[in-house]
Amino acid sequence: MRRLVQATILLALLLTLSGIATAQSSIPLHSKPDSGSNLVYEFTTKIDAEPRRRFGTWLELEMPDGRVGWMDVSAVDEPFDLSEFPEADAVEIGMADPSPDPSALAAAIGGLSVLFVLASISGSLLYFLPTIIATARQHRFGLLIFLTNLLLGWTVIFWLVALAISIGRAQKRPAD
Repeated sequence: MRRLVQATILLALLLTLSGIATAQSSIPLHSKPDSGSNLVYEFTTKIDAEPRRRFGTWLELEMPDGRVGWMDVSAVDEPFDLSEFPEADAVEIGMADPSPDPSALAAAIGGLSVLFVLASISGSLLYFLPTIIATARQHRFGLLIFLTNLLLGWTVIFWLVALAISIGRAQKRPAD
């Protein structure tokens, strides 16, 4: 019995030295560290590939022909410590979106804020244009134009009416 155990350990050691020993009859090699990604290759019995880096429970392997793929570590009898391989960057391997640069985000928000303020001021000036014209001309119906502009100007028709009245011919307010 003791010799059988020793022979099994020796066989496992030989498989380890010649490549990665597998726990399954075939092991899929994926394009990304995700079981739903495309299948690059499927190993049977022995894996002849060079481990490169890890991502979580996945290990990136490079085959002798240059193909690269990811294998789930649970499918392998671990003949090596995974921590000896560098951790892959999630953004680099396409598993996460790059986070925005905070300074670029702040600049974009600042630019949008200025744009919003300018648009608000311009829109308000345009909306109250009939009132501004009536006030500048000291129109005798200035208050009526202002109220029409304020309350009904959003309908466009009443805005045009208020604009027509404000630029129309009218007597100035009598001086007090």
